[in-house]
Amino acid sequence: MLGAFAIVKSTDYGLLSGRTLGAGGASLALLAGFLVLEARLSNPIMPLRILRLRMLMGSSLVRGMLVTGMFSAFFLGSLYLERVLGYNAIQTGLAFMPLTLAIGALSMGPAAKAMARFGSLQTLLAGLVGIVAGLLLLSTQGVHASYLPGLFFAFLLLGLGAGASFLPLLTIGMSDAPERDAGLASGIVNVSVQLFGAIGLATLGTIATDHAKALSEGGHPVAAALTGGYHLAYVVAAVCVAAGIAVAIRVLRPPSGIAEDSVETLAAPTGAEEWAQAA
Repeated sequence: MLGAFAIVKSTDYGLLSGRTLGAGGASLALLAGFLVLEARLSNPIMPLRILRLRMLMGSSLVRGMLVTGMFSAFFLGSLYLERVLGYNAIQTGLAFMPLTLAIGALSMGPAAKAMARFGSLQTLLAGLVGIVAGLLLLSTQGVHASYLPGLFFAFLLLGLGAGASFLPLLTIGMSDAPERDAGLASGIVNVSVQLFGAIGLATLGTIATDHAKALSEGGHPVAAALTGGYHLAYVVAAVCVAAGIAVAIRVLRPPSGIAEDSVETLAAPTGAEEWAQAA
């Protein structure tokens, strides 16, 4: 959280200011101190052997990149709808309904069936591609955009992508965790959501703010400047999720049969519950 604070405040104090570098350096020092302490304890809270689990660490990284993209759509999307398009709170909530309903629908069985038929990795990759497409579509919506078709399909793609991604990520991540570390591995899954969500959103929010300020100072109207800032953040978020696709292809190769063996135990509510925790 100290690292997230450093990123957010870099807009006020400057990226290379003493405050920013001090807070960032302190966050890294705290992390290093924690790892050193855990390595020395006979009964640590987080045994460092957990960091050697390729599937768990790889899926956590991919999940973090996914969450970065999704959180940008939630937070910056709400600001765009309200500050630029003039939606009220109820209209904004209704605008996100395609996303919410798509996640709920896929969590009730279709994602599990897709895993059983196509495999965990293939289902995950399809979901991540959907999220990238949704973010890029959001980045094309202008100051006077109508809800249909652009915004509707952008939110729908994001919901379908997220709904298709969380269950295979959980299945793959837990596939190489030994039974004794199952609880810890599950905790790391949730921590990756919260940690990347906080840092990713802080970074994208800072990018959007800085770019909007630059556009405003260059003579652009407020609405156009805000929209430009949001667009840049969406593109960066899409790049993050695309990087997650590359990591998934390179790192996440679940053993054959993992989807079929695990789908019954990692049923549809698991995906919905994980997304609820993230949101």
